[in-house]
Amino acid sequence: MKKKKIIITICIAAGVIALGSFAAYRFFRDTRKVSEIENKNSVLLDMYTDKSRYAPSDTVNFKIKLSDKSKDYVNKKVCVYFRHLNKTVDRKEIRIPSSKEISFTWKAPKDDFTGYLVESYLIDNTSVKDYIATAVDVSSDYSRYPRYGYLTDFDKRSSADNKKIIDDLTKYHINCIQFYDWQYKHDKPLAGTVDKPDESWPDIANRTNYGATVKDFIKYCHDNNMMAANYNLMFGAFYGYEKNGVKQDWALYKDAEKTEQDFHPLPNTWASSQLFIFNPANEEWQKYIFKREKEAMQVYPFDIWHVDSLGDRGYLYDNKGESVDLSAGYDGFLNNAKKALNKRIVFNPVNGYGESNTAAKSDLDFLYKEIWPTKYATFDSIKNCIDLLRGFSPKYKAVVLAAYMNYNFKEGHFNDNAVKLTDAAMFSNGASHIEIGDKVNMLCNEYFPNKDLVMSDKLKKDMRSYYDFLTAYENILLDKNEEVDKEEAVRVENYKTSDTAEADSIWASARKNDKYEMINLINLLGVESTNWRDDDGECKKPKEAVKMKVKYYTDTDVKKVNLASPDIDNGKSTELSFKKGSDSKGKYIEISVPKLEYWDVLYFEK
Repeated sequence: MKKKKIIITICIAAGVIALGSFAAYRFFRDTRKVSEIENKNSVLLDMYTDKSRYAPSDTVNFKIKLSDKSKDYVNKKVCVYFRHLNKTVDRKEIRIPSSKEISFTWKAPKDDFTGYLVESYLIDNTSVKDYIATAVDVSSDYSRYPRYGYLTDFDKRSSADNKKIIDDLTKYHINCIQFYDWQYKHDKPLAGTVDKPDESWPDIANRTNYGATVKDFIKYCHDNNMMAANYNLMFGAFYGYEKNGVKQDWALYKDAEKTEQDFHPLPNTWASSQLFIFNPANEEWQKYIFKREKEAMQVYPFDIWHVDSLGDRGYLYDNKGESVDLSAGYDGFLNNAKKALNKRIVFNPVNGYGESNTAAKSDLDFLYKEIWPTKYATFDSIKNCIDLLRGFSPKYKAVVLAAYMNYNFKEGHFNDNAVKLTDAAMFSNGASHIEIGDKVNMLCNEYFPNKDLVMSDKLKKDMRSYYDFLTAYENILLDKNEEVDKEEAVRVENYKTSDTAEADSIWASARKNDKYEMINLINLLGVESTNWRDDDGECKKPKEAVKMKVKYYTDTDVKKVNLASPDIDNGKSTELSFKKGSDSKGKYIEISVPKLEYWDVLYFEK
């Protein structure tokens, strides 16, 4: 009799477990149908984290903002999935409160340099009523996956207002901020002295900057695990530079006779209408400017010196009338700066001038480059630019590009289509884009405070999805990978396909690393120009491709195919059906892809 009771108890327990497993399976299956939810984000309005990145095993704090409709769902479940690519690593259930905000925490896994998509589903009985997602970057160092933003407005504000600016940028997972034109003068960045710094000062454009605001921003960057970068030119000085201790002997000239010192012209209304240029290889200039930078960073605790340049200056001569190869002095300057300041260094070789030298020999946190259409005009050239820059470095380093959208378009909103296609071109080829900053705006000009254009609310929301996507899928997008070396490796049935960025086609490229193979599909159907900058804001929305049959020639034994896109369901991964075959070109898999709006990523389990 005792044996029977034990057997019955075991059977009941097994039944409960089976039912639980079935319920978990049923729920998991239902979450695949996010695209079918009507009025998405009608209850779950927003979801974000408190920091831009986390160390392994850190506590991640989340908030979900709720709408007025949440009162109809009080005590209903929000099921949260924590996923690395298509693998669920954790799950949590939360009840909808009577307030309009959900707060919860998650202990980040121990794995370093890993991206996660965090998906939240509002469940009413067995039905998914709403869905929202965000991303988490677990990385002990920002420089593996830099997502670079900027600040330009150091006006007087409350500390709470300054905190909100940083918190809003954190929602885009920006983990490093360039403080553009924060300084007093290029040759004297600190206004006042270390012992008695000025409370405020005019910047180069005669805007008033406040020391309290700069300190606030640095503090809140650090609170949110962002790095703070002090911007300055490597070789510039204001008119009257002798008063600050800069010597004429360190100058560069446009002629061997030294009749004209080299300078960069500025507007007459600015604090200096000329930025005079000095020899970065001159040891005395280096000692001078490093001392000035050290003074500034004793007062303002920046983490990085972002060193700018001005591109190719043509023929130049030193104080002895001897010809100077300007870029030849860059790597020595940068390495000496790192030693003198004990700070991290980022450098901008404008349009590639000096990149071979600095990428190969300088101890830089990551590779940065401001690109211009004179050398890099098309989407395809973005890829070539990234490959070229990274090829100069003996170590695989992250790449960040500065590229200014809709450059000639002087009033209104950015063109959403051009912005998303340009980001897709960069992100899919392993680079990120410095573009988001200040009170959530976007760069349209090399003078960062320029605000001729603003982002529409829709573009702000779309950029959240793109930066969630870049963060969640950093391991397949930004980790070291290479192109699949096979001509026409990817074809899309019934659509014009190209392995380069051609107008009115699908730009299809395959990449691989030790763990993954992936296909990037970028939609240029109906797009008449492949010039990324879209000067006049005329880029049309691509024609959506649907029910695609994507043929990928590969010898890899593919187990699963997954689709993820920043344009679909906040970037969640979906498993796709495929079949294997072969023809005269070799073995292939044919994948059924439901749609392509701007950019899809297919990634494979081997």
